[in-house]
Amino acid sequence: MRFPISPLLALCCLVGSVVHAQADTSSRARLAILPVLGSAPETGGQFGATVVRVFRTGPAAHTRPSQLQVYAITTAQRQQRAFVQLDRWGSGNATRTRVRGEWQHFPLTYFAEGGADDEALFTAAGPEVSLLQLWRTGAAQYRGVGFRARDLRVSDVDLTGWTRAVAPDLVGSAAITGQVVDIRDTRDHILGPTAGVFRQFTLGGTGSRDHATGHRQRLSARLAGDLRRYDSLGRGVLATRVSAEALVGNASFDLLPAAGADTLLRGYTRGRVRDRAVGAAEMEYRSATWHRVGFAGFAGMGASAGTGHQWLPTVGAGVRYLLQPADRLTVRVDYARGRHGGGLYVALGEAF
Repeated sequence: MRFPISPLLALCCLVGSVVHAQADTSSRARLAILPVLGSAPETGGQFGATVVRVFRTGPAAHTRPSQLQVYAITTAQRQQRAFVQLDRWGSGNATRTRVRGEWQHFPLTYFAEGGADDEALFTAAGPEVSLLQLWRTGAAQYRGVGFRARDLRVSDVDLTGWTRAVAPDLVGSAAITGQVVDIRDTRDHILGPTAGVFRQFTLGGTGSRDHATGHRQRLSARLAGDLRRYDSLGRGVLATRVSAEALVGNASFDLLPAAGADTLLRGYTRGRVRDRAVGAAEMEYRSATWHRVGFAGFAGMGASAGTGHQWLPTVGAGVRYLLQPADRLTVRVDYARGRHGGGLYVALGEAF
């Protein structure tokens, strides 16, 4: 059984403490340099680093923190993954711009739609770029547009774990997606909320072309909703989330709505569940921190619908380390159990 292990930032707490020794005032930019160390059955050892710079474009009392992150890893099997992402809030939170460029040559898994036990392993290689531009239209209201383009080539398909009579058609494709976004956001902190509400609705359309045929034959529409709420409970915070995504039309397997990974339904391998529609409800309690260390417990239930259907329970607990207190930036270490097993996750920032 493969465990959904995110790359382990094994020394990040120690390094973060050293980096954070500079003056901790909310008006100054802060820099964290963290090693990335991990392991997975399909990659062997994983080695790399991530650099995160947190800064503000305006007064701290009126402007949320922006982030610039550079991430790069390589594996014992000579696979690579790297990205650069800028998430910039304009002065006074009047605008938000998020730009990301990514390159990967990395092994991924594909399961039968609905999350059945049939499993195929493949390598995806290619670039992906995305842009999200938001403008404030009210006190806590934002509207905007998004764009994403990617060109992935699939190779090294391994069907050892596939038991169905019909093998999946795993071919690479090029895809372009456009979307419109409507957001309401009253969170008190963007990186580690303790109060407020976040609500996002997204409507998008995708056109894709399979590399195997070269035909522009796939068009699809996508609707997604994400509702989050944060409330005080004792000395800690109770975070709740309800999310859903549905696709209509014809799309390649890697563009189907998916659940699983370190931010949605922890306890399921990334892409373990792909279907025409996927939804989840999650709840997490985050304790107050003591000497920058806190704890969390979480549980949730997801579901897939379309060609397959199954319920997807998850439960887990974790530790939080407050890397940059002024901006509420944390390093989290979570262990979660799902229907098909369990896994360890280490990442920057809260899951939601």
